[in-house]
Amino acid sequence: MHAEGARHYAQTELTRRGATVLGPLHAERVAREVAEAILGHDSFNAGFGQHKLKGLLAAKYGGSPDTFDYATSRSPTGYLVQVLDRLEGCEPETMLRYVTEGVVHRKEPISQAIKTGIIDNAAYLQEVYDRIVQDARQVLAAAPFPVFLAFPGMQAFTRGLERLPHILGLLGTPPSVAADGFYHLRDGDRNVRLETVEAVREHFLPATRLLA
Repeated sequence: MHAEGARHYAQTELTRRGATVLGPLHAERVAREVAEAILGHDSFNAGFGQHKLKGLLAAKYGGSPDTFDYATSRSPTGYLVQVLDRLEGCEPETMLRYVTEGVVHRKEPISQAIKTGIIDNAAYLQEVYDRIVQDARQVLAAAPFPVFLAFPGMQAFTRGLERLPHILGLLGTPPSVAADGFYHLRDGDRNVRLETVEAVREHFLPATRLLA
């Protein structure tokens, strides 16, 4: 929703401020083109946006979750912004933040927060990546699409996704809640019980750095 708010602000403010110089119709067209170039909304139709946020919005405001669909990007810049907006989700520090938010703000048990912030997040990121690539292939002309795939941010996103199975492997393959109700981090010959956010910070983050 931050992306949508920024896009809406850019379009409305450029329309308002440009009207006296360009005229209302020209200003509106320029503002729309700029807003669409700055931000796309492909990833809102996948991952967390698709599976969680749309349902929450539909429950709050009524109607179907499909009511909250967004148009896909129309320019290479829109897709690049989508990629840059998701890069940090591949970072273990961000996963720790998601886990912390689950425990502190949503009052989730630690194991549920780990599932949501680390395991589900990995699946969401892969789905977003696939959606962005699929939409870009369909929308962009033949020449810009390979350029988009070669974009350094896109390459970093790809590498981040390639690391995620190894990160999840620290929690077991497939990740599973142990009999005592907690996730256990594989650390050599011992299993460390991840029973608090502090344990995730102390043991999970250092273990992921060894995978780099």
